[in-house]
Amino acid sequence: MVHRPARGANLLVVGSPGSGKTTVALEAYLQRAATEADAASEPRHYLLAPSRLHAGRLRATAASRLIGVGAARRSPAVLTPAAFAFALVRRDAVVRRLPPPTLITGAQQDRILAELLEGHALGIGATIEWPEDLPREVLGIPAFRDELRNLFMRADEFGIGAGELDRLGRELGRAEWVMAAHLLEEYRDVVALGDLPGDRGERFDVARVLSEAAQVIESGTGPPLASVVVDDYQEASAALVRLLTALSERGTHLTLIGDPDVAVQTFRGARPEFVGRASADTGMGAFSAERVALPRVYRGNVQVRRIVGTVVGKVPSAGPGTHRTAELAPESVAVERAQREPVVAMELASPAAESAAIAHELRRNHLHAGLAWDQMAVVVRSSR
Repeated sequence: MVHRPARGANLLVVGSPGSGKTTVALEAYLQRAATEADAASEPRHYLLAPSRLHAGRLRATAASRLIGVGAARRSPAVLTPAAFAFALVRRDAVVRRLPPPTLITGAQQDRILAELLEGHALGIGATIEWPEDLPREVLGIPAFRDELRNLFMRADEFGIGAGELDRLGRELGRAEWVMAAHLLEEYRDVVALGDLPGDRGERFDVARVLSEAAQVIESGTGPPLASVVVDDYQEASAALVRLLTALSERGTHLTLIGDPDVAVQTFRGARPEFVGRASADTGMGAFSAERVALPRVYRGNVQVRRIVGTVVGKVPSAGPGTHRTAELAPESVAVERAQREPVVAMELASPAAESAAIAHELRRNHLHAGLAWDQMAVVVRSSR
């Protein structure tokens, strides 16, 4: 897989956690990027990762591995989907001699929405049909703005404008959609006002920039890209799939790598079912990709694998699910036999007791088992 040339059928690689998916993604990209000897030319091979943190780590590793290669004289083309799309849109603006566009961050989006909602709370702005069961007090709550942002982004991904959202809300009896449609129209007007100075290009939020990049590629004005490798493809949104479809139809080879069982960005539009669809021939997200399942897992132990199998076995799989049967690598079994660390479940009476138990386990492992603090982790349900 790593040495496969970027031509022929697209490739879908699926694997359980610890099976080496990210390693495959990085090595596949490095094999291709190493052929780009001319550092002055535009990159033709890209590696996409779902978050800035993940992309930054992969970029740093790629930079160290490409030392001495022509491509190393520029930053490796390892980006988030939004940054990749923005690069395509920005290049198109330069080619057409238009003012450079700007990408609106999540914080900027939140500030625009906060100002709009604050105005409505004071009775300023256009009249909006507020749902009877939606108290005005929610206008100042950050969680309400988050819900609006997510709705606006999903509407952008599917090409739904304010008028269409209003119509759908009335037809389906969703008063909150009717209200959101008016806010969406105001939000887009405010964003458009920022484009008015002659020396300023268009402003795009994350969802819209992906759709705009797809239009650039579909129009035939985008750069000729040889390959795109996507790590954690289970986090792909409909907007990213549309962009990848446009690239594939114009000859870009795709290597999609993921595990539909571990998607964590579904509340932000991730569609893990796209992993299963990638090997199909028709329909949205169908790339006729050759499917390969990584056969071994290199992390954890027999007990952990047994528990993982029990849990995911109760969850419907977005695809054949053969990656769930991956065997533990022999070297991992040997390590487990030497350590024999049990998997323990604890049920505690209160959050305080839970915190105390976690602290006790961390101290015990640090003082008695000799584990460094940075070799232990606590996984929680949310960051709050």
